[in-house]
Amino acid sequence: MTTPMKITGFLATLIILAIIPIYSFLEPQNQESQLNNYYTNAVLTSTDLYAENCAVCHGAVGEGIGDTPPLNNEAVQMMSA
Repeated sequence: MTTPMKITGFLATLIILAIIPIYSFLEPQNQESQLNNYYTNAVLTSTDLYAENCAVCHGAVGEGIGDTPPLNNEAVQMMSA
């Protein structure tokens, strides 16, 4: 192996070794951001689904209409925790 190839390989290794800690430092923030986006989208989607499929019987805020049981009580909320 020639000297320029050794120098190139050494420099490439140094660059990779410098990038890994930077990436490791930034990745938890990226994961937290993506998780927050996921939860936000889940809430928005579930709100739409509830409005389309459940609100007619259970009411807009889960209070129950007529004989349909309410969903805004502690027992139901504990099931989703």
